[in-house]
Amino acid sequence: MRFTKTIDQLIDFYQHLDDSKLANLGDIYHEDVLFQDPAQRIDGLPALKAYFSGLMQNVKDCRFVILRSEVTVTSAVIEWKMHFSHPHLNGGNMIMVEGVSLLSGDSKIRQHRDYFDLGAMLYEHVPVIGGVIRHLKRRLLS
Repeated sequence: MRFTKTIDQLIDFYQHLDDSKLANLGDIYHEDVLFQDPAQRIDGLPALKAYFSGLMQNVKDCRFVILRSEVTVTSAVIEWKMHFSHPHLNGGNMIMVEGVSLLSGDSKIRQHRDYFDLGAMLYEHVPVIGGVIRHLKRRLLS
């Protein structure tokens, strides 16, 4: 049941993402956490805190909608939609990305792996490059 409580804390953290919650990361993540997503690998709680602090400074708005979660004694799978806006992407307008997180640990999360379409999150919204990527996707589908 302890891991279930940790996952509940994690879901609350992501659904109400803001600077005031960063101090609580040590309640959720192990000191030696490994956090990975399509863009990076982060080793350790201090580096994870620094990552989230930088994220909060760079995005105008970021929120997660949890679609489904499955929790066992030592692992969890969470499906989510992230809605965010960044002043340098998509003209500052909201972007939505779907993803899934695979988590493992005991009383705290030791491994967190996110899977999502990095192109849909980032590259498609960068001037010039975004147009090329959208064009290539359309060509692949036809």
